[in-house]
Amino acid sequence: MIKILMMTNSKFPIQRRSYSSSNSSSSTSYVIVVIVVLVLVIVVVVILIVIVPVVLVVVLVIVVLIVVVLVVVVVVAAAAAVVVVVVVVVVVVVVVVVVVSLVVVVVVVVVVVVVSLVVVVVVVAAKNKTTFKHFCSSRSRSSSSSSSISSSSSSCSNNSSTSNSSSNSSSSSSSSSRVVVVVVVVVVVEVVVAVALVVVEVTAVVIAKIAVVVRAVLAIVVIVVDVVVVVVVVVVVVVVVVVVVVIVGGGGEGG
Repeated sequence: MIKILMMTNSKFPIQRRSYSSSNSSSSTSYVIVVIVVLVLVIVVVVILIVIVPVVLVVVLVIVVLIVVVLVVVVVVAAAAAVVVVVVVVVVVVVVVVVVVSLVVVVVVVVVVVVVSLVVVVVVVAAKNKTTFKHFCSSRSRSSSSSSSISSSSSSCSNNSSTSNSSSNSSSSSSSSSRVVVVVVVVVVVEVVVAVALVVVEVTAVVIAKIAVVVRAVLAIVVIVVDVVVVVVVVVVVVVVVVVVVVIVGGGGEGG
């Protein structure tokens, strides 16, 4: 019995030592698990604080770029439509102005040509009458110096009758040729002047309308640039506010 008790007493301390060693190993494993869990929690919090805002910012930037591109495309399309309308209106106005200018110039040329022809005919007729009177007076003076007054008057009348026919024929031919030459010169000069006036007027109108179109296009470009700048500024402000809110919110949750 004594041997058995001694054997049992010698066995109990061995069992207690094994129990204490297993207890210490389990507590160590618990500590390791807690540390790992804490590290994982810290890593998750850091990810939530750092990576999520970055991802949100990237997504927001992509969305903003898409929206800006769409807005620019829409605005540019609208601007292009406006430019097309403005160009069509300007072309119609230029055509109307050119047609009206041509009609006015043609009417003015016709009136000036008619008036010039009337003036030329009147001047040539008056010149023919003056030439005939001068010829008759010169003939009467030459005949009076060679003979008496009565005979000179009769001869002047006779000579005037004979010379009248010849002078009429020669003066009519010369006057008709002069009239033709004068009319041709006047018409050519007036046509050249009218064409020059039309060219100058049409050129001035076209330059003015091109300036109007350029001004309108520049105004549209300025409006588009202003809209794009405003959109970009608003987007940047929204992105900054969202980033700040996310960072502050994530930091609060992490704390």
